[in-house]
Amino acid sequence: MSGIQDSAIETPSPWPRRCLLGAIVLLVAWLCFGMYALVEPRDASRFASSTNNLKQIGLAMHDYHDRYGMFPPAYVPDESGRPMHSWRVLILPFLEQQDLYDKYDFDEPWDGPNNLPLLTKLPQVYRDPRLASDDVSLTTYQVIAAPGTMFDPYAGPIRFPDLVDGTTETLLAIENLGRPVPWTKPVDMNMEDLLARVPLYNAPREIVPALMSDGSTRWITAKNYDQLPAAATRAGNDTPSAETPP
Repeated sequence: MSGIQDSAIETPSPWPRRCLLGAIVLLVAWLCFGMYALVEPRDASRFASSTNNLKQIGLAMHDYHDRYGMFPPAYVPDESGRPMHSWRVLILPFLEQQDLYDKYDFDEPWDGPNNLPLLTKLPQVYRDPRLASDDVSLTTYQVIAAPGTMFDPYAGPIRFPDLVDGTTETLLAIENLGRPVPWTKPVDMNMEDLLARVPLYNAPREIVPALMSDGSTRWITAKNYDQLPAAATRAGNDTPSAETPP
């Protein structure tokens, strides 16, 4: 009898183990919630910074229009029509980057011996804080270079009167995390990429900022993305509705 009693006394109770297990579960849940809470505000801050970059780009394009009476072309071609210089280089003087603009040689292509080293001189306004890459030359800020858009490479100079759909409903530029490009390279999005939803690739929470021709910005999400092709045209007689930020 005494042996049974002694054994019963020495057997540990299951409750401390259950309490410890419960504490561990709660701790893990708390850590996961804490990390989620940190990630969301951090991405919100980066999203706001990216949106601000687009607004500065929009102001520079408007200043370019004020000086030259037209928006910058998507690219400057050579005599054979091959793209040589990007709009991102053309608007540098309007982004307080005159010194960098002066170092660029328009007599050679973007990847010529003088211009190629400038890839590492990525201006801050073209640096997307939401882009996870070790390549310091990449930017996500692009236009849609396709027929019927603001940057139609075959239409000649585009001016404000050409925006039949209205400045508030015509896309000027967008963040493209799905396919970033070297900032001086005269390459942007085409309509195929736009229809394939490439800008949403790698985008946190599938949200990207877009810049309209009046300088305002919008939130492009998976839910309202189908309106984007209509916004990309400048004279399609289509007026996509504004999206309320989620």
